[in-house]
Amino acid sequence: GDLNLVLQSYKVSWTDSEPARAILTPKDEGVLRILTQIELEITGHPPQVQTIRMTEPDGDVVIIELMNRRTDVVIPAKAFLLP
Repeated sequence: GDLNLVLQSYKVSWTDSEPARAILTPKDEGVLRILTQIELEITGHPPQVQTIRMTEPDGDVVIIELMNRRTDVVIPAKAFLLP
């Protein structure tokens, strides 16, 4: 993605551990009403996002685990056609 755009919209902090974590805190008050933090857990070589944690203002957390990741896979154009 566009790092400058991310930095305009989020305060970003980073932990250089294993796994590494990028923590994004929205700057916009409207976004903060629905989402207080996004945490990206990054592992592997080359680094890839493994887990996405989104924290809501009431403390609820949505966790997305990325599994069976593959890179450089050709996806045919017809896969994006609407039925």
